[in-house]
Amino acid sequence: MMMPTTRKTGTGGFVLLLSTVIACFAITTAAAPQKALKKATKGVASKGKYGAAVVFPAKGNFDPDKGTVEAVFSLSYSFGDKMGQGSSISTFSVMSLSGRKGSGRGEQGASWSVSIGQYQGHDHLSMSSTMFELTRQYDVPVTWFSCSLAPTNRPPFKAGEWHTLATTWQRMGDAKNQYALALYLDGKCVRKGTMPVSPMFGTSEIDPKDLLCFGNPRLMRGSLECLRLSNRVRTPEEIAAADKDGLVKDADTRVFLDAEAVAKLKMKAAEDLVNREEKTIRVPPEGLLFGELEYVPGRKGKAMKFPE
Repeated sequence: MMMPTTRKTGTGGFVLLLSTVIACFAITTAAAPQKALKKATKGVASKGKYGAAVVFPAKGNFDPDKGTVEAVFSLSYSFGDKMGQGSSISTFSVMSLSGRKGSGRGEQGASWSVSIGQYQGHDHLSMSSTMFELTRQYDVPVTWFSCSLAPTNRPPFKAGEWHTLATTWQRMGDAKNQYALALYLDGKCVRKGTMPVSPMFGTSEIDPKDLLCFGNPRLMRGSLECLRLSNRVRTPEEIAAADKDGLVKDADTRVFLDAEAVAKLKMKAAEDLVNREEKTIRVPPEGLLFGELEYVPGRKGKAMKFPE
C-alpha cells in the first residue's frame, strides 16, 4: 500500500492525498456510479437477490453548489471486518447522484456520492464528485475527499452501534472556483479542506432525468434511522446538536427520510433500478422505494434495515 503524500497547491495550502489507496475506492463509489452498481457484490446479483434504495428526482432536491447531508446509521459489520473480495468496495451508500451524462463515460454531466467503504480492509468515509478535481502531474486527478476511519482517539465502530455522519459542501471564491468541504462523525468534524472546481465538469447542471439515490440495490450493509438533505451548509453547532437531539425537518430541508415517511412511498422492484441503462426511470416528486426494507428498532425510534 502506498503511503500518503502531501502536495503543495497553487494557493500555497497543502492537500492531503491518499494516493492510489483511495483512488480505487473513490472511482468505484462516485466517478463511475454505474460501474459501482454492476461490480459490487456480483455474487449477490447472480442469485437474483437485490437490496433497496429510496430514489428522488435530483433536480430540485440536490444543489451541487451548497448543501449538507446528515444520517443516523448503523452498520451490520465491525470496522476491520473484510467485506469484499475486491480491492475496494462501497459498503454503505448514504447518497448518490447519477445519470447517463455523469456515469463516468467522460460526458458532460454531474455525479456526487457520499458513502462508507473499504480499501483492502481499511475503512473510509468519502465524498466524491465530478464537480471538483485536483489535477496531478503524471497521475489521475483527485475527485474525492475522504478520511480514514481507523481508530485513533475513539474505539472502532462495532456492528449494531448507532452513529451519525454529516458532509457539507459549498462553492466559494470570487470566481466560484473552489469547494469548501467537510466530513463529520458523531457530531465532530473529522476533516475539512478545499478542492478546486473541475475545469471540465465544474459547469455541469443537474439533468431532469438524473436520480438521487439513498441506499444501493446492489450492496448496503446496515440500517438507516433518519436522513436529512439540506440546501445550505449546516453549522458545526447545528450538526453537533443534531447528533445529540436527532434530525428534524425544517425550512431548509429538501429531503427528509425516516421509517414513517418511507413506509408511505410507492414501491417498485429493485431490479428496475439495477437494470436501468437502456431505459429512463421516471420518479415522481414524492419519491419511490425500489426493493423492500425491514423496519427494526433504531436509536430513538424505528429504523430501515436494508436487505443483505
